[in-house]
Amino acid sequence: MTWPITKEGLARRSVLRSGGAALAAGLLPLRTWGHEPPRRPKVAALVTTFHHRSHAHVILENFLVPYLFCGRRTEPGCRIVACYADQFPENDMAREVCRQFDIPLFPSIAEALCVGGERLAVDAVVAIGEHGVYPFNELGQELYPRKAFFDAALKVMRRSDRYVPYFNDKYLSHRFDEGRAMVEAARRTNRVVQCGLQRRSSPAYQHLARYVRAGGVGKVTVARAYRLSNMHSLANRFFDYIQAGVPQICSDFPAYRDINERHEVALLLENPDPAKIAQALNNLLDNEVLYTRLRMHCREAARTYTWENESVVLIRFYQKLLP
Repeated sequence: MTWPITKEGLARRSVLRSGGAALAAGLLPLRTWGHEPPRRPKVAALVTTFHHRSHAHVILENFLVPYLFCGRRTEPGCRIVACYADQFPENDMAREVCRQFDIPLFPSIAEALCVGGERLAVDAVVAIGEHGVYPFNELGQELYPRKAFFDAALKVMRRSDRYVPYFNDKYLSHRFDEGRAMVEAARRTNRVVQCGLQRRSSPAYQHLARYVRAGGVGKVTVARAYRLSNMHSLANRFFDYIQAGVPQICSDFPAYRDINERHEVALLLENPDPAKIAQALNNLLDNEVLYTRLRMHCREAARTYTWENESVVLIRFYQKLLP
């Protein structure tokens, strides 16, 4: 699998937009006399695996080529100078992407952070511990090595007596004690450890987001049940849309099904795919009778699913635990 936007292809388009033959012939200056271009922070990328549309793909492409942000072309503000990949599947992209963009691919996290030297040589770290083949625990959680990545990076920072910001894709760890240890380490070193998700700025997503912002349809909460924790998930936003009286589309998971059988506040999809989601959205937006019925049921269910009612259940639960 090759990188969908190559550096060479991007360069050709940039030349055509910014002066074409004049720039290519050296007739236009590459920088204003006496002014150096702004220095871009150097970043080390640590990934569990890198394949088409993986988290490594959708996050790191924003560091390598321009992207759309709020509808505007945005240049990467950072520069990937080193990469480490933990696994190389058959559809691996790490090797090819690093070759195309002249990024050294190192066999260890320590070497990546030092860019082959002896001391820390980057200004920030992006760790993407999502996807790959790893064992599962008894709760059905895949044991991604996010804490191990962090510990290896922190070891290099301590040895170099220099600490840099660290971005962790998704949650910090599958274990609370590991996540807490990462937060405490960040506090001790007075550095930022962030966790979060990739951007959501594609045109299709933004088009759908306009319906959500207008209050016409709730966020589409669908996923495939890759593991037990997915199957038994129940998003907080599910209740937010009920309170707002906004119908929504969800996966046909047990928790959603149980509530929907009692109140019918959503359309449930079994084994959702893009075609099924599009069909359900069109049905919800075009079928006025269905939409009105679901909206009315949301308002009725909103009187049931309130903190005042749920607090009684929570207190009763804790009372059973107390002697």
